[in-house]
Amino acid sequence: MIEDGTLKMGEIHTYLELYGRLFIDLIPNIALVAADKADAQGNLYTGANTEETPTIIEATAFKDGIVIVQVNELVEELPRVDIPASWIDYRRGQSALSIGSFIYRILVILQSSKF
Repeated sequence: MIEDGTLKMGEIHTYLELYGRLFIDLIPNIALVAADKADAQGNLYTGANTEETPTIIEATAFKDGIVIVQVNELVEELPRVDIPASWIDYRRGQSALSIGSFIYRILVILQSSKF
């Protein structure tokens, strides 16, 4: 397929390749994601978004990016924990960082990135 030109090296052809490249060369600086539910500690249940959301958040959080989450509902107990609170920087109405630290981190990322 490479020889006849139907497949080109460097293109993304599968979700597995995309997920792998999120940790190598397509590392997100900022992730804006949605979750179905959150508990008081900030852990997330993603519901139907379970396939790619944890991978995107993990790639962002582990490379010092910023993770912002919109949560549909705050509950006492989650059906399961899809994303631990320690991976999240800011969630609906709560902040894992002080607002000053949060804004500073965004500015540093924007200044150092090639947007």
